[in-house]
Amino acid sequence: MALKLLRAAEDRLKGDSDAVTMIRSVLGVIATARLHDTFALFSGAVRFATRYLDAKSLQHLDAFPKGTTLKYLTHNVTDNGTTRAVAQAFAAKE
Repeated sequence: MALKLLRAAEDRLKGDSDAVTMIRSVLGVIATARLHDTFALFSGAVRFATRYLDAKSLQHLDAFPKGTTLKYLTHNVTDNGTTRAVAQAFAAKE
């Protein structure tokens, strides 16, 4: 179900003027560096989809330039209290 949802989101994001960037997490450090480098290039409104949302995912969002509007589609949210705390910290930065 989650994979179907992500594929539908990816199909919706694709368009004549929209680009979809996929980053595979096969090699952790390289993937993280590439992810942060990619996030740093964006501005304006950014839409992205991922299977999981947790505190670690939210911490990566700090790589987006200030003023970027994020629309985040996910299926599985993991929250042991830390995710909410990180989300509140990001909200306070605005």
